[in-house]
Amino acid sequence: DGTKWIVADSAIQLTGTPGNLMGFDSAGAAAVVPNTRAIAIPVTAEASLVTAGVAKYKFHQPFAFRLTGIMAGVNKASTSGAVTFDVLVSGTTILNPKLSIPASAETSNAGTLTNTTIPALAAVQVDCTAAGTGAEGGKVYLIGYPI
Repeated sequence: DGTKWIVADSAIQLTGTPGNLMGFDSAGAAAVVPNTRAIAIPVTAEASLVTAGVAKYKFHQPFAFRLTGIMAGVNKASTSGAVTFDVLVSGTTILNPKLSIPASAETSNAGTLTNTTIPALAAVQVDCTAAGTGAEGGKVYLIGYPI
C-alpha cells in the first residue's frame, strides 16, 4: 500500500549537524535533510500601502536562530522607486546593503547579511527606508534554522 515505516532501537541515538534533521530523500530512503524555516514578518496589511518609517514591525525572537537567507516581497509592486527594508537585531542592522525591491518587481533577496545569528529573546525590528509609489502588502522573510 506504499506505507513506509521506520523502526529504531531505543538504544540508538540519532545525531546530526545544526540545521538538519532526519527525513526522507526523493527515493524514500532515510536521510539527513535541511531543517530550514522562514519567519514571515508582515510590514503592512495585505492591501495597505507600504510607507516609510522606523519599527514598522517589532518582535522578540523566542529561540536562537541562524540566518541562511533573507528576502522581501510585496503583493503589489511599486510603480516608481524601490521599496527598501532594513532589519535590526537588538538595535543593530544585519544588512549591508539593505533589502531593496526594485520598481515593477514583487520580490527581492538582494540584501546581504552582515550578522547571521539572532539570539534568543533578541528584539527584531523591520524599518522601511523607502516605500516606492503604490506598493502594497510588504513582507520580510527571515530564512534559517533554530540553534
